[in-house]
Amino acid sequence: MNGQKCAKIERNNVAVAIEYWANSILCGVVGSNPPLEVIEGFVHRIRQHLNIDRVVFVRKGILVVRFKNQLDQQEVLRRGLYFFDRKPFIVRAWNEVMQLDISSLHTLPIWVQLPNLKLKYWCMDSLSELAAY
Repeated sequence: MNGQKCAKIERNNVAVAIEYWANSILCGVVGSNPPLEVIEGFVHRIRQHLNIDRVVFVRKGILVVRFKNQLDQQEVLRRGLYFFDRKPFIVRAWNEVMQLDISSLHTLPIWVQLPNLKLKYWCMDSLSELAAY
């Protein structure tokens, strides 16, 4: 195409791979790039009862975890928020078109402790004011 060699891959050529990875999540630690072995151990520790099939390095900071069944994948996704060494550990369901790029995150849930905050301030308006300060 335009003097450049191009390959066209039809969906039926990748259907088996799409089905194989369907029970997977992409994950990464915000602000850190721990070795594959460390993340693999972390994943197995936090979800010992799940049937994890593989943990694979995708690129710097991004790993894919494949579960043997969709129920285990869904259980991990339902929890949503994890921490690794006090840093957010992001998990997203894999799909055939997604790319997880941690550097492009615009919002991120975080845990904030406000010791001795009076009960009267436990509402969205007050907490939003405190967060903006």
